[in-house]
Amino acid sequence: IIFTSGSTGDPKGVAISHRGASNTCKDINQRWSVGADDAVLALAALSFDLSVYDLFGVLAAGGSLVMPNPGSPDPEEWLKLLEEHRVTVWNTAPPVMVALLESLRADGAARARFAALPLRLVMLSGDFCPLWVPTQLRELLGAQVEVFTLGGATEASIWSCWYHVQQIEPGWRSIPYGG
Repeated sequence: IIFTSGSTGDPKGVAISHRGASNTCKDINQRWSVGADDAVLALAALSFDLSVYDLFGVLAAGGSLVMPNPGSPDPEEWLKLLEEHRVTVWNTAPPVMVALLESLRADGAARARFAALPLRLVMLSGDFCPLWVPTQLRELLGAQVEVFTLGGATEASIWSCWYHVQQIEPGWRSIPYGG
């Protein structure tokens, strides 16, 4: 059972099969070449569907799972963990990435530390992704970082569509849903 707010905003339990969750994890690993050299920082709540990939996806690929102190919404702690464990995969709702990027704005040293990370894959899902986020990630991390927005009903085993955000087109009001 995974809890999702869906379109109602009210949490509801959704039953998904182990096979469906496993297929999603395998697909992500194969599609974006997640393997033994990768690590993910597990920031999603364990009751949130994104945590399924954090817990099972990267581990199934032989990678590492980095667990922050529970209940610590501290971007400075996240940055320390990203550095210490050489995290390569980011998997959160967009507001979590926004919190990290906003914390970097006022701190040039932290921005430089972030820019030196080996972060190569950013997956953002579960909420609206501001248009400036992918652009700022590329400005800080360079061409090495691939940014994807993902979506779909939790009932379809977490994600059923994704969009590779390579550039923000003039006139966009939002990032396309799916690709």
